[in-house]
Amino acid sequence: MVNHKRNSQTLILLILIIIFSINTNFYKNLYEIISHKFDNRITKTYGYCNGESIGYLLSIKKKYQINDNPKIINYIHTPRVNWAIINTKKINQKSNKLIFLNYPGSNSTVKLKKISNNLFELVDASFFQDKFSRIENVKILNSSIDSKKLNWTVNVYTIDKLINKENIKTLEAKKNSNVKLKVNLDMNLHDEQKLYFEIDNKDNINLDNLQLKVVLKNKYILENFQIINKHDNCYYVEKI
Repeated sequence: MVNHKRNSQTLILLILIIIFSINTNFYKNLYEIISHKFDNRITKTYGYCNGESIGYLLSIKKKYQINDNPKIINYIHTPRVNWAIINTKKINQKSNKLIFLNYPGSNSTVKLKKISNNLFELVDASFFQDKFSRIENVKILNSSIDSKKLNWTVNVYTIDKLINKENIKTLEAKKNSNVKLKVNLDMNLHDEQKLYFEIDNKDNINLDNLQLKVVLKNKYILENFQIINKHDNCYYVEKI
């Protein structure tokens, strides 16, 4: 009889707790607290609008109920980030929207890797050709060089995985020229092709401190899109 009374009291207490929890939105508040802590941890680990920018992806997914798998274009080389917003039920659906992460603007300047004194490589050219349409200029940087005395030829060529070399552009850096040479080269490389810039140094100038940078033209110009959301240099856009 005593046990029966205790069980009844326990049951009544549980019912009261459940009713109280529902009336005070206890479970909803608990979920929001847990979810908020999760989002904070994710943002701290992967960045909000820098690096992988997972914080931004989670934010716009929640705000706009994104489920159509828009293309994500990250201008910083990171692991794939699609997992943050992907909807596996619509994996083959083509969206009219895009997400730009770490958007650099209409142009971006990239430093070339120095292989030797006169040979430079655009490292991971395939990564850039997915985001940029062409190489507009090459900049020759060396504080000890007098640009008015240059007499160089800059050969631009590719090498593929079969070690087939193909010269695709020759640039002349002559006297009275500046150190920014017009290239206007389409980024239409094949898979695994490497892109090199080689200087024919006719003046025998010391090139120890020489650096080369290229200016890339962005494939995606913001004026061609309707901006749905923006945070710093992260954008959620729709094709016009």
